[in-house]
Amino acid sequence: WHRGLSDAPPGPGEGLRKGFEWATNLEPCALVTYLHCKVKRLGGDAKFYETGLWRLGRMGDILDFVADSPDGYVIVGGRIRAVEFKCPFWQFQGQCPATDPDCRASYILQVHLHMKAIRARVADLLSWDPFSSTIFEIHFPDELWVMMEEYLLMSKASLKRLQKPAI
Repeated sequence: WHRGLSDAPPGPGEGLRKGFEWATNLEPCALVTYLHCKVKRLGGDAKFYETGLWRLGRMGDILDFVADSPDGYVIVGGRIRAVEFKCPFWQFQGQCPATDPDCRASYILQVHLHMKAIRARVADLLSWDPFSSTIFEIHFPDELWVMMEEYLLMSKASLKRLQKPAI
């Protein structure tokens, strides 16, 4: 993890770039922690795969324009689990990294998108720092997606096409 600490962690006023660098540099450490702590416990046939961009819907679906990129997924017993790593840096008594033991609501929504995209029923969210880590198991909320798709349909129905502007 020292690779992420070689440059000073982000401080007040340094902008988002340092925070992104911190998280990106430390994700490999989070992966090692996840493989050691979680994948081993899932069973001998569990395999972790890094992944890229996934579309949430097929062309013409209500969600066809939404894409998502989980950090990876695990297949165990023929079932898929989405995986997301967070390496947050919080200013606490000066320069002190700390995991997010309560799990931010925005992280949970992001992981729900991951599950929808890769059609997983369960996901793991690892909040990592050099001194401690927390793994959250999140289950797919069918009711949430029914509500969101209904909302999208209602929003689309409220649109009114205006005349083309004259050029």
